[in-house]
Amino acid sequence: MKTLKRLWNEQKGLVSPKDLMLVAFGLTAILIAGVTSFSGSGGSQSSSSASSAGSKDGSEIGYTGIRSQNAATAGSGFEDMTDAMGVAVFVPPDSGDDDDDGGVVGDDDDDDGGVVGDDDDDGGVVGDDDDDSGSEDALTQGYWKNHPDAWPVDSLTLGDETYSKAEAIDILKTPAAGGDASLILAYQLIAAKLNIANGVDGSSVANTVAEADALLSGGGRLPQGVTSSSANPNRQQMIDAGAVLDAFNNSGH
Repeated sequence: MKTLKRLWNEQKGLVSPKDLMLVAFGLTAILIAGVTSFSGSGGSQSSSSASSAGSKDGSEIGYTGIRSQNAATAGSGFEDMTDAMGVAVFVPPDSGDDDDDGGVVGDDDDDDGGVVGDDDDDGGVVGDDDDDSGSEDALTQGYWKNHPDAWPVDSLTLGDETYSKAEAIDILKTPAAGGDASLILAYQLIAAKLNIANGVDGSSVANTVAEADALLSGGGRLPQGVTSSSANPNRQQMIDAGAVLDAFNNSGH
């Protein structure tokens, strides 16, 4: 402005085109410099604000991967790590497999090679989960009647008589007409002896098995006809011993 005033005063209001061009060029340069300075200041402030906001929300971004505190606190279960090249590596949470069986989920209590549902070290016998003896579950007289190929023996002694497998199966298939207590007891004694021969622990019924054999001894081959109309004094004892063995055969252990 001082330059314009000086020119006006000296030239008495007459300004040459050359002088006007110089003045216009100077003003333009000043204006451009001011705009550039203002934009740079505003951009720096924006960058600083963005940086502060990023720090406050707990997320950090860098060239070595991503680590999100928000994700961890939200319970995602993933941990963000980086490999040697700086690439993000995501590690999943524990799968719930707690042994050394090669990563079979659901088989967590042993090292049996991954047999799911078998939680001991008996070599993978499914359904036998409480010990390492390799024993089987107890099975009912109905099972043994219908699965002759599963029998672990070819003959059984009942009382003081010995029966082949075929004869014992015939006994299991014979109805206990008239409530024949000798057959009621024989059904359960056959199943109990087969279960014990198959590996089931029979210590809890050892006395009952001995009692059953004693009750059937001396009465001849089965069926012995110990019906409700018979005068056999051992009938109720046969029924009671049969009930104990029935519970054992249905116990599943």
